Amino acid sequence: MKMTKKKAFLISLVAVITWFLLRSDELLTFLCGKGKLSCQDNFYYFSYYFLLFMPILLFSILTYFIKEEVFKVWLKFTYWYFLIYILAILFLSDMGGGGGYLIGHMDSKFFAVTLSGLYVIISFFLVLLLFPLKASKK
Repeated sequence: MKMTKKKAFLISLVAVITWFLLRSDELLTFLCGKGKLSCQDNFYYFSYYFLLFMPILLFSILTYFIKEEVFKVWLKFTYWYFLIYILAILFLSDMGGGGGYLIGHMDSKFFAVTLSGLYVIISFFLVLLLFPLKASKK
């Protein structure tokens, strides 16, 4: 399946909406039942996997109006970064309060926010600074 600008935008939009829904107390109470905090905590923890889609949505909108080659390079970077992001949260974060596999008692929020911020900085450099400079040299 070839990823297009439109597909990247729609997938990231659905993922951001999913993130907001997984953070909703009313929906979690509906899904898990009242007073089932361990079930709600699992959904809450799982929602951090969707946090990276906020900057992906932003950059999928920005790359929508840029040349196709810029989108392809950014998309390749995003594929690799998403894999690193998932593995880092899985292996380094608190895994529901029991400590990560490699480093104990690290917070999922810390990894999700830090890695999302790093993604924004690298994507910003890649998409908005690097390619206009290369285009002006040609």
